[in-house]
Amino acid sequence: RSVNLSNSSFIVTGPNQKAIDANKEAVKKQIAFYCSTRSYSKVLEVQGFEDLGVWLHEMSLKQQWDQMTGLITDEILDAFAVIGGYSEIPALMKERFDGQLDEIVFNAIGPGSPDEAEVRKAIAGLQE
Repeated sequence: RSVNLSNSSFIVTGPNQKAIDANKEAVKKQIAFYCSTRSYSKVLEVQGFEDLGVWLHEMSLKQQWDQMTGLITDEILDAFAVIGGYSEIPALMKERFDGQLDEIVFNAIGPGSPDEAEVRKAIAGLQE
């Protein structure tokens, strides 16, 4: 291939379900922000969520940031994020992206810092 394909997908992970749930909310907030910009309308259309961008954009103009996050359902989160415990992430990412990408940026978002040793293990699992 003459072009390398890279992805910086949202990764929702953590050491336990409580941390994963907190990180889900943080990622939903980011998705709401990104999808409120009109430049993401095509991405939403491809996923079948074209109306969402219109609603989020209108809400952003009214500074309704907290309410916007409430529009991001688990179905929408699943479309844009890989979700699982640290040990599950490599298999989930391979299932979703294997054969499609040359590089994956490991981008775990959420409150607190991810466990560096667990992140290194997950990255090593991706490289296998």
